[in-house]
Amino acid sequence: MSWYQYGVGIWHKSVPYGEMKTSRILHPFILPLLAIVDLPSQDWEREFWFVSPLCENGDLYEVLRHDRMQQIPKLNGQKRVKILLQVALAIKYIHTEVPDVRAVVLHKDIASENIVLDEMYNARLIDFGLVSEEDNMKTTAGGRLFYLHPNVGTESANESWDYYSFGVIVREMITTFGPEGQGPRHLMNMKAEYITDNIYKKIWEHDHLENAHEKLNDIATKLLEQTNWKVKDFTDNVINELIKIYTAIGQSCFLDVSKERGQACHSCMIKTKAKQTSMNQTHRENCTQKIEVCMACEKNSFLNPIICYCGTQLTPTFGSLPMVIQQMDQSSIHLYMKLLDEGYEVVCNIRVVVVGHKGAGKTTLTKRLLNRDVDIGKEESTNGIEVHVNRCKVSRETKQWIISESGKFKLSVLMKYICL
Repeated sequence: MSWYQYGVGIWHKSVPYGEMKTSRILHPFILPLLAIVDLPSQDWEREFWFVSPLCENGDLYEVLRHDRMQQIPKLNGQKRVKILLQVALAIKYIHTEVPDVRAVVLHKDIASENIVLDEMYNARLIDFGLVSEEDNMKTTAGGRLFYLHPNVGTESANESWDYYSFGVIVREMITTFGPEGQGPRHLMNMKAEYITDNIYKKIWEHDHLENAHEKLNDIATKLLEQTNWKVKDFTDNVINELIKIYTAIGQSCFLDVSKERGQACHSCMIKTKAKQTSMNQTHRENCTQKIEVCMACEKNSFLNPIICYCGTQLTPTFGSLPMVIQQMDQSSIHLYMKLLDEGYEVVCNIRVVVVGHKGAGKTTLTKRLLNRDVDIGKEESTNGIEVHVNRCKVSRETKQWIISESGKFKLSVLMKYICL
């Protein structure tokens, strides 16, 4: 499988519990976490280094700061509405429970500094360091001062905290002020009329934008006034309105894709998107762009449900076909199925490779996996690689793996290898 390596962003923290908790969340507008490296620092405290795809245009705060100080802005009105819509969809995704996988996830530090922009100015939400799930919302920890919901410190964390912070970002996009506002007035405390008088005229006063700033100002006011919204309220009052604004100014593409990254998965940003998909559900009539993901994201959709930009939830239907077969063309898949139907034995080798330095426990681990007796005191240590091969076949009717008579693996152990 091809990997698109355009560079990676690397940063470190001392306590990565939030990132670890959400590292499996994948969505087109959430920056994927590729790796966490745990290293001891010089003073013997643990340091955690995070690796993610590189977003070339930096964070939204710095881009808005550039636009505030330079003659030619980087973000026009269309890009600003697109970014707001993308972040809103990311918030909706983490605020939607995935049954048997995770509860509602609260970010609690949504800010323009925690939104990064790729080469096409698509937005990705980052920094889940303060995250908590709905079933663990007793914490009152909040994010940055200029984004804090007024009830922080007086009530348990809830979804409305994230919505309030997003309201501040909407005002940043309208005015190009920083979240600290002007003088003694923070952006979140300004009246709607003052925001109207201080729009960033250089980009918003154009006929083709259909007075978008006025509608965005209304959305921001609702976000800053609400106290107990849930995801449905956010969808109805914010996302649906942003979509109307976006389409009214002539835009239909939710994710802008460059030629260089045209084959990359929309969710993980790294692997190649699947040539053919088994997600054949009917999209909504107003669908203007279909989400395209790699086979790995498709196969793991039980962890990260795949939601098209039109709102349709997509479910794979490929059943138990091996991933390498799923990536082939239809004629090859048909031939594979025909061979199974004709009763040819499909033989597979499962290779178990145990790697480690001398004394790490390779031999002991291998013998236990092979269900052999282990006497730790008598085991001879090795310093290399041990490879064990076993032959098996699969029944298409029962979907069960059958071990050859000479096989020494237990079925339960063999299934562990298959799942990995």
